[in-house]
Amino acid sequence: MFRKSIDNQLVVAASCGEPEDICLLLDDGVPIDLPNEDGDTALIVAASWGHLDIVSLLLDRRAAIDHQDHNGDTALIEAARDGELESVRLLLDRGAVIDHKNKLDNTALTEATHEGHSKIVELIVKQVENQKEEIKSFFSGNSSTGFFLPRVVIESVLNPYLELELSPQPRKP
Repeated sequence: MFRKSIDNQLVVAASCGEPEDICLLLDDGVPIDLPNEDGDTALIVAASWGHLDIVSLLLDRRAAIDHQDHNGDTALIEAARDGELESVRLLLDRGAVIDHKNKLDNTALTEATHEGHSKIVELIVKQVENQKEEIKSFFSGNSSTGFFLPRVVIESVLNPYLELELSPQPRKP
């Protein structure tokens, strides 16, 4: 078991933007997602400080992208709150969940909105719209995967959320 001083070294190295120290600590066996006393991991801290090289390094080494600290904040929520546009972009590109809520019931979008980070708000809204379109295409049978759901499933389950435009179904004679 690692002592707090070791885990704090990883988080401190992330906050200081020291990729060499991060690599040394990880290579020495410090667990990548070991949180500090606030529940923050090196990824959360690096993202909130805008250290893109470290965020990328940690994600390449399989850091938990959606780890939540003691307040329920993820790296995406903290980066959005702190106005770190490029951290937000990188986390979204790497698959961070957009709709995680913290203990105050805030998402990355609501945090960015509260802090007045309009470019981050635009980026997140665009990402949500893109995901919505991908889901619509996937479930309506228009995607390249060839996946198709029965109309009854689309109408009863998905349509209330996705507002799919369905062509009228022919009546049986």
